[in-house]
This record gives sequence, structure tokens and C-alpha cells, in this order.
Amino acid sequence: MSLVALVALAAALVLATLPATASAGSEPTAFASAYHRCKGIVDAGPTGMDPADVKNLRARKVSCKRARRVARRWLRPFGSEIVGELKVFGPWKCADYTTRHTHVRCKARGGKRVRFYLG
Repeated sequence: MSLVALVALAAALVLATLPATASAGSEPTAFASAYHRCKGIVDAGPTGMDPADVKNLRARKVSCKRARRVARRWLRPFGSEIVGELKVFGPWKCADYTTRHTHVRCKARGGKRVRFYLG
């Protein structure tokens, strides 16, 4: 095999792998493994906290629409169960960590995660 044929074969193999690597990275950001930012919720409702704005909303393997729905559900005073330090509703288990703001971390099966804080 000549050198020219060998270089042509190597170039063909490289070009054949390019579309496969490009399509692997074209996964929608709503379901990627890293957290992505979502639009927050202004005045999320009567929570007893003022202000009740959901800020810095982040989601992993969940759409932003679902992440906002989880945040609103966490804010409801009724309709969820308290298990230890977790608030449980549907498949979601949420824990809040209060420092200067109330930080909330929710998770469900399959690596689904939602994070936000009230402020």
C-alpha cells in the first residue's frame, strides 16, 4: 500500500467519525447531565415568606417547565408529606438548607435534580 493511499484511508476514517461525535453532543440541554439555568419565578404565591421569589433555578435532566412546577409544588403549604427533614411530593424529595436564603435541593429517580433559593 502506498503512502498516498494510506493517508487517504486515514482521512476517510477521520471524516467518518466526525458526524458520530457531533451528534453525540447534540443532546438537548434540558436533559443533559449538567445543571442548566432556568427562568425564576417572581412572587411565587402566599408562602409566609417575603419576598417569595424563586431565584437561581437550576435543573438537571429535567426541563425548565418541570423545574418551575417542582418549585411551585415545594412552596405549597399542603399536599406534601414531611419525612424527617425531607418534603416529599410525587417522585420528588426536597431538602431545604437555610443560611441567608432558603436553599432548596430536590431530587427524583434517574438523576433528576432541581435547585433554587428563595430571596
